[in-house]
Amino acid sequence: VAATTAVDGTKNKVKAVIDNSTVHGTNVSVVASNVTRVKYSAILPALSLSTTFQTKSSDASMASEIDAHISNGATVTADDIEVLAKDRGEIFVLANATTIKKNGLAVGAAIVTNEVGNTIKAYVDDSTVTATAGDVDVKATSFEDILSIALGIAAEGSDGKFALGGSYATTKVHNTIEAYINGGSVTGHGDVNILASDKDGADASKALAITGGAAFSLGKFAIGAAFST
Repeated sequence: VAATTAVDGTKNKVKAVIDNSTVHGTNVSVVASNVTRVKYSAILPALSLSTTFQTKSSDASMASEIDAHISNGATVTADDIEVLAKDRGEIFVLANATTIKKNGLAVGAAIVTNEVGNTIKAYVDDSTVTATAGDVDVKATSFEDILSIALGIAAEGSDGKFALGGSYATTKVHNTIEAYINGGSVTGHGDVNILASDKDGADASKALAITGGAAFSLGKFAIGAAFST
């Protein structure tokens, strides 16, 4: 039996706040930004002359809180005013279970799981915000780029009984993205823009899973299977 597990998790908290204060400037930017990059692999081949069972699993999770706001009776005056909460997450995971043996059983299983549940908020609450020459922007954006590769391979010789190679990859993204104005007064010489989006400019969130299951037998029979969700 051979097994390898790789686990990675991030729970960042990033805040940028003007609270119960008076602020004047040419340009006022309240920006909370987070970038998370996760790259790892679980790879270990197994070679045995007897029964071999091998599993490789990789588990990644992100649960960060990104918060940018003006609140609690603050007064902010500037040519341009920006309140921005921004999150970017990149995950690359590789799990490869390769089992090679002469006789008996050969089983190789690779499993990859990714879960992203970030909270991104940008808002103005019960405050007076005035852009005297330009725009007021209140924006919350989140971008995820996820690539998962899971490969399960099993091979056996002429004395083998059964070879099974399989893989499974799953990705769940359930972010909360909010941009809003609540109470107070917000005035722009130009536009007042409120945006909550799972895109960062031209970059749209995406998740790609590549799975493969292969089994080779010179003995009795073999099965290969691959699943992704």
